[in-house]
Amino acid sequence: MSRATMELYVSPLSEGVTVYPAGAVGDGQPTRTTNVPPGPLALDNSRNLYVADFEGRSIAVYPPDASGDAVPIRVIKGDQTGLGSLRGLALDSAGNLYALNGGARRTVTVYEPGANGNVAPLVVLQNLPPGVFNDNLNDIAIDSRNFLYVATSGPPAGISVYASNAVGQANPVRRISGAHTGLVTVNAIDFDSHDNLYVANGTGVAVYQARVNGDVPPIRGFADDGNFPLSLAVDADGLAYVSSVGEEFTNPHISVYAAGASSGASPIRVITNNSFSGSLKIDKPRTPRIQFIHWTSANANGALGTLHGGPVTLSGPMGTAFALHDEYSNFATPAFTPQLAATGMVEIASGPGHSFTLAFGAALQDPIFHLGSLASVLTFPPRTAVTRLSGDADFAVAGNVVKGKPANPVALNGTLGPSDSNGSVRLEGTFSTITFTLVQNFAGGSIPDGVFLQVGGERSDNG
Repeated sequence: MSRATMELYVSPLSEGVTVYPAGAVGDGQPTRTTNVPPGPLALDNSRNLYVADFEGRSIAVYPPDASGDAVPIRVIKGDQTGLGSLRGLALDSAGNLYALNGGARRTVTVYEPGANGNVAPLVVLQNLPPGVFNDNLNDIAIDSRNFLYVATSGPPAGISVYASNAVGQANPVRRISGAHTGLVTVNAIDFDSHDNLYVANGTGVAVYQARVNGDVPPIRGFADDGNFPLSLAVDADGLAYVSSVGEEFTNPHISVYAAGASSGASPIRVITNNSFSGSLKIDKPRTPRIQFIHWTSANANGALGTLHGGPVTLSGPMGTAFALHDEYSNFATPAFTPQLAATGMVEIASGPGHSFTLAFGAALQDPIFHLGSLASVLTFPPRTAVTRLSGDADFAVAGNVVKGKPANPVALNGTLGPSDSNGSVRLEGTFSTITFTLVQNFAGGSIPDGVFLQVGGERSDNG
């Protein structure tokens, strides 16, 4: 998406959502305005606009280019939703909607794509950071790896990071907090295309290295001109849009800073407006940093493919089912995370003594394994950290071992889908090679078990 087509969405603290072309400057007229109650915003990949009504305890979804008294295409509202005192919205790469509920609730509720009406959330995350005040929850954001960031103002100010499968009382996997961070009033957060974390931090904007953890200082800061940042958004090219006010909440404006701006930098342009901005969003595309192998050839002894521009080789005993044109669709079910509408697949064969080696030309960070029709035991080397991302009831992970059980095929879109167990796991760390064994998990070991495999992840040098 070029900057000419990107748009800046502004939700004032009064009423309505105002949309400006991303190159707007001065007091030029907005492209359009939608008459909706004020509240946090989010945009999906189809440019549908999500607006949280703080007072109405609801989330309305508007079509792209909605203006005036537009009618929402969907509304999530009702006593089953768990919504209340909405502080922030975000969407993950699968289109699941996350809502930050403040006040006495202090939860994050997650809704499936297309959720509508009085629907219960798929997931409720309850173990949010403690604070002196109930209303210290200010914003949420999701990075390219689908980790959830929850921003809180002090005391104590900080940002807690949760795994993509966190639920209930799950603990954060990371927390950014402490004297060296400089965090005081964390009003809003966003990411650039490298997952560097941008924080509207009261007296300026602080930028932290991707996957930051602990009490560490920012790598740089800007917008430290004496104004008070209320919200921010970072576009696909790294330009930062910062909504600020002056002393005693005067002179509301949006300053635009160049990519890489540091302390003392002047904005490259300023958008003036007559109302405080409670939320900013840019309709930037979500670049898939997690990619999956494009398999190009396969035979009885292995397969070849490409990933992140580098070669991939798989050696080991193979089955006979291969999808070498990214046409395989059975990884699109809820058993797999992320769901893949069309991708490649190779069938590996289990049996006594069967072992496999994957080698990557471009080292892979936190690789993800999609395992379909698994009636076997897959074992990674000792001390390999394996996390179950999703799966059916019999898809189990214990330490470095992944187990599936035999089962008959189930109906899928009018036809028979995969049999046995199905699910996804993630390995923690950086890998140039991955080895594993695969042995049947049923009586009569002379019959091999064909397992449908796809592997993906993020290139390790991406930030």
